[in-house]
Amino acid sequence: MYVHVHVCSGNPPLQELPAVVALKNNTCPCPLYKFDFEDDPRLRTPEKVTRSRNESSVKLSHKKQKFRNKWLQNTEFKNWLVPAQNDTYKGKCKLCNTEITAEITVIKKHMTSKKHQVIIRSS
Repeated sequence: MYVHVHVCSGNPPLQELPAVVALKNNTCPCPLYKFDFEDDPRLRTPEKVTRSRNESSVKLSHKKQKFRNKWLQNTEFKNWLVPAQNDTYKGKCKLCNTEITAEITVIKKHMTSKKHQVIIRSS
């Protein structure tokens, strides 16, 4: 797409009009300049950024969470969750004998895992 640019002595001195503006016989009282949008990198559509697998756009730091004893009072966890003995950043499932990262989402995910559910149903 082209832009028709008028360079006149009038106000404003530089005026841009879309190329679709029809000029009779393609004439203009002032010098005529044509600019191609493709020549101006600011006017081009940005190129798509592609990333390979396992490549994140933003790397956020993640603070490790310590095991909280208040989780032991939760009715969903109190029968099977205990703190890990040698790591304050982990918990342990008594039923599955599995260490779990001390994050509430990880604990809830373990609670819904197949292995944990099978052991609960069998006991």
